[in-house]
This record gives sequence, structure tokens and C-alpha cells, in this order.
Amino acid sequence: MTLRATFGGGRVALGGAGSSLDVFDVLAIGGNLSPGNNTGWSSGGMMRYGGDIATIAGLNAFDNGSGGATPNRGYQPFVGMMWRRARNTAAGNTPIDWYCGVRPNFPFDAVPVDLPSPTKVWEVGVTMTLDATPAVAITRDCGLVFVLSNNTAYGNCLRAGVAVSNDFAGFGVVFNGTNGELLWIVKKSGAAGGAPLTESVSLGVYGALRPIPVRVRFHAATVGQAAYLEVFVDNVRVLRRDWGPGTILPVVADATFQAVLGYFSVMMRAAQESTANAALLFRDFRVRAAYSAALLD
Repeated sequence: MTLRATFGGGRVALGGAGSSLDVFDVLAIGGNLSPGNNTGWSSGGMMRYGGDIATIAGLNAFDNGSGGATPNRGYQPFVGMMWRRARNTAAGNTPIDWYCGVRPNFPFDAVPVDLPSPTKVWEVGVTMTLDATPAVAITRDCGLVFVLSNNTAYGNCLRAGVAVSNDFAGFGVVFNGTNGELLWIVKKSGAAGGAPLTESVSLGVYGALRPIPVRVRFHAATVGQAAYLEVFVDNVRVLRRDWGPGTILPVVADATFQAVLGYFSVMMRAAQESTANAALLFRDFRVRAAYSAALLD
């Protein structure tokens, strides 16, 4: 039996073997219609749960966040398709962020009993590329980033190391250098002005002008098994990291700000050096969740 409820006017399916949550950025999804090249945009997102349109009062599914200005963020045609874009020219390389108000939230440590939940597997996916070969190496956050905070304006980057206002813990898949290399990065500590990266691992070189599908999938903790995540590039699993004792992945205690309304703030971030002269392009940006991974494949 599938139960249904209403949140803010939207009908939501609660439970059911085939129920899944699908939240996507309507301004960066699929279609090749241009709303106007190099223009700004307003908030835009859509949510489906169990196949029904759902809304949550007071929540924008996606929004453009801090920094940037037209025409440095807008739309751009590339390889015959339309993409959202951001070319960072802000002073001090302040990040330009697009964030989703729906955030993965699940137990990290192994649980003593199975905890009932219709969403035990979360997945964030995007296709991203650069519109030009960077003139200088990208050394700052440029790509898919997860920050452990409920804030939506981040003055600095995970890759900035020890710096004033760099008090954010998180991880992500970001561009590096000039050749389209992807890095997996982790910063566990957000205390005392930030810390160097806890981990930085190359996921491969794909080319600066090549569209790259990226997915990060979270598996909630179960009996005897801590939560873990997987990273897929080109639909191939390239990395797995586990929570649990001694983990290098951030947990709630690592957040400088109170991690309320969900643990990880999901965002596309453009903080590449302005001298790189390359814009971050992305499309098909979405957050999905279901009871099992089979419902997301």
C-alpha cells in the first residue's frame, strides 16, 4: 500500500517498493532550448516523489548562491546543447555557487537495528565540462562540492587551505590543472580558520573540453555496516570511501556551523582563478534518493 500526503500543495508518495525522490534543476536539465545566452536566472527546481510532483513549503529546490554577476553566470551553447555557465572574475575568487535546498541526511555509523526509511540511498549527479582549456592551472574548487553546513554563502573554498573564513568541512569532485583532470578532495576539519585538505586523489584526466558525467552515491549505515559513498565517472565506479571509526570523511562534529536541515549542502561551485579564462559548464544537475540503489540504476 502506498500512502499519500500533501506538503505545501504538492502530493507526495510516502513509501512503496518503487518510491524514489527526484529533485532536479529545471534550468540545467536535458533540453536544448536557450532562454537567452549569457543571461542571469531566478530560482528554479522541481521535485518528484514516487512519481508525483511534490513541493515543500519555503524551499527552493535549486538556487544560484553567492558571488558572480551577468554575464559571468548564465547560459552558453556547447557541443550543440545548452549549459549553465560560470566564469569566475570575482575579486579574490569568491565562489559562485548553485545549491540545492534538499540535502542528503542519513546515519553515518553502523546501527544496532535496521532503521525504517524510504530513502536509504542518495545520489547527486551532473554532467560538467570547461568551455576552454585553462590559461593557468585551476587550483580552487571548480565542480561538484558538498559542504557540511546549512549556510548558503561561503566566502572561501575547500582547497584554499588555512585561510580566514575557510572554516568549512566537506568534499567534492573538482577540476584541477589545465588538462581536464578530476580530483576527489576531502577537508575534514573546519575549525580555527580551516585546514589543509585531508585527501586529494586524481580520478583521471578526461580533457578540459569534454563533457564528463559525474555521480556521487551515498549509502546509509545499516546493521554492522557504516555509511559509505561511491564516485562514478563516465558511469564507472572510480572511488569508494567509508564512514565509521577513524574515517577521513567529515561528520556533524566537524562542522563549524550547526548542520541542520540535512548534513551536506549540495552545490555546483565555480571558484576557478579568473586568469584561467575558462567557464565551468554543467547540465543535468539533480539529487535523487530511494530505498535501494536498484531503483536509481
